[in-house]
Amino acid sequence: MPFYRRFYLLAFLLLLASCASLERRIQQNQTVFNQLPPETQERVRNGVIIIGDSPDAVRIAKGPPHRTSLRQTETSRVEIWRWFSTQPAPYPYTIPSSRRFDPYTSTVEVMPLQEVEVLRVEFVDGTVSMIEELQEE
Repeated sequence: MPFYRRFYLLAFLLLLASCASLERRIQQNQTVFNQLPPETQERVRNGVIIIGDSPDAVRIAKGPPHRTSLRQTETSRVEIWRWFSTQPAPYPYTIPSSRRFDPYTSTVEVMPLQEVEVLRVEFVDGTVSMIEELQEE
């Protein structure tokens, strides 16, 4: 099976797993989820977050962040959560093959993977103040 087909199959399986994990996150945080207003519960069930949401709502909707950081200024403290996705790099490259005795496979095309930030959420005073999502081209 070619690499790109394996990659798309893996991405599809991860998408399916993320749907199951959303329900699991809701079950694990049932008390917090039940305290959310009904319209927020519906959005969270669909994985949608908006400005003003709590960190709990974001964590249930999107899962735990892959990285967090803190930006402190004179007037505010901003907590930043980031989510990443692994995607093929835009350009494959060719490396010499280890099969020295086979003239037909002297090189191998390699499709390197890169980590791409797909979502960034900033919190000020315990609520979402900024959402930045990677847009598909």
